[in-house]
Amino acid sequence: MNRKHVRLGTILTILPIIPAMLWFSLHREAYDPPPIRLEVSLSRRELVVIERGEIMLTYSIAVGRPNHPTPTGSFRTGDIVWNPGWKPPDVAWARDLEYQPPGAAANPMQGVKI
Repeated sequence: MNRKHVRLGTILTILPIIPAMLWFSLHREAYDPPPIRLEVSLSRRELVVIERGEIMLTYSIAVGRPNHPTPTGSFRTGDIVWNPGWKPPDVAWARDLEYQPPGAAANPMQGVKI
């Protein structure tokens, strides 16, 4: 057997492995559960923080209204900001509201912004 045949055999052996490795790297998060998971119950108005399968914290939450319903389903979060300030959005209902600094009793964000 010459080197050309050995090289070809090596390439043919490795070639099917490459797509499998790419597929696994793109879908790995489906197999690796996240270290922290958030679950929301709209009916109980509650957010639960689950770490490694154990409930760590529970928070009361606000939910949407019929004209602005809370979305349902599975989602990935972006940034989590602890103890955020709150700037009123530029919409009619918030026109007379003022900025609330972190920790302010009137701050609707309270302890976390997800």
